[in-house]
Amino acid sequence: LLARLLGREDFGAYGVLASTTLMVGALASTSLHVTALKFVAQHQAGAPERAARIYGLCFLSSVIAGAIAAVAIVLASDRLAAYVGHPSLAPLFRITGLTIPFAAINGVQTGRLLALKNIRALALVSIASSATQLAILPIAALLGGLQGLSYGLLGHAVLSCGLHSLALMLVDRAATPSLRLVEFWKERAVLWTFALPHLLSALVSAPAQWWPIMLLSQSPNGLEQVAVFSAAQKWRQLVLFLPGMVSKPSIP
Repeated sequence: LLARLLGREDFGAYGVLASTTLMVGALASTSLHVTALKFVAQHQAGAPERAARIYGLCFLSSVIAGAIAAVAIVLASDRLAAYVGHPSLAPLFRITGLTIPFAAINGVQTGRLLALKNIRALALVSIASSATQLAILPIAALLGGLQGLSYGLLGHAVLSCGLHSLALMLVDRAATPSLRLVEFWKERAVLWTFALPHLLSALVSAPAQWWPIMLLSQSPNGLEQVAVFSAAQKWRQLVLFLPGMVSKPSIP
């Protein structure tokens, strides 16, 4: 739908913007999401205070990491736009880069919901988030083109973050961190022993998926080529969605 609304070149530009924010966002949040999931699930029953401290540490770390990643995108926006040969994309890199902190926070909140085994709440939040995305992004693209879509992505990121926060407040009021830094810092060992190794793996996989798109964008009619690749990837994800959902319950 977005491809039809934007046209091939703008949809290719959207692919470049999205892949960049996803790559940087993965570096900022992936390890913290897994850390929150593992340690909250492990300690929630026997040591709930420690589980709360670890969640608070992951939450605060996601805010800091997301903010640093967003600033990095903003500062590098001109160079990124020049690299793909379209300087006009620089403001859009800055707009979409602002989605990263909210995505990082969402990841940690999702990890806690999974750790609490409240699948119903997570499913409702996912449905609400997907429904608002389906409503916001096409309307934003229709009214404002690529720039409107960029603002739509930012608006949806903020809304999705709010939905996850609301779900956690309703499910577990203790989930909202009190931001007592001294208490959180007691659990800093989990960052070095668990989160850091996962971050190192993301440092390999995330750029490996992003770099080919950047190279493709520099070819003749590069953005159109990226549009075709992005459309093919969406179809691939659609085909794999149902088998992936069916296989997850079978994984111990």
